[in-house]
Amino acid sequence: LCAGWNIDYFLQMNLPHTKIVEILPDNEKKSCAKETRKQYRQFSLLDQGDPEPLKAFGASLLFCPFSAASHREYGLPIVSTINDIQHVFYPQFFSEEERSHREKFYRKIVQDTSAVLCISNYTRDTFCDVYGYDRKKAYPSYIAIHDRFPGAADHKVLKKMGLIPG
Repeated sequence: LCAGWNIDYFLQMNLPHTKIVEILPDNEKKSCAKETRKQYRQFSLLDQGDPEPLKAFGASLLFCPFSAASHREYGLPIVSTINDIQHVFYPQFFSEEERSHREKFYRKIVQDTSAVLCISNYTRDTFCDVYGYDRKKAYPSYIAIHDRFPGAADHKVLKKMGLIPG
């Protein structure tokens, strides 16, 4: 589940065994190219008439890669990604309104999710400590750096870091 403006990002990825579903608020309709419509399905919650449109579509899990667990269906597990809780440690960079919004946002994640993926052990530990989230349901899922650092696999560096023998 993600905001509509993120759908294009996921459509560029080849995600095997994944159905991309966009849930539109109210009776909103969005036009998209014919080839795009084949790749994902749009739901307008009020149009469906089904209180559990994702389960009816065959979903077995709702993954929220950008954290927001804004849709919920009874019995459908929700997994959310936690990137940071910067508002807790750096409140001076956030307005009072934004801090309040983030607090409500993260409390809803704590309340509604079956598990969370955190971008580091530090994020997992601080999220669990601050929000009382069960550590057994919080998993690190590290950010992949891919080819952004050419030469990072230099054997001298890996040896110095103790990552390869010798």
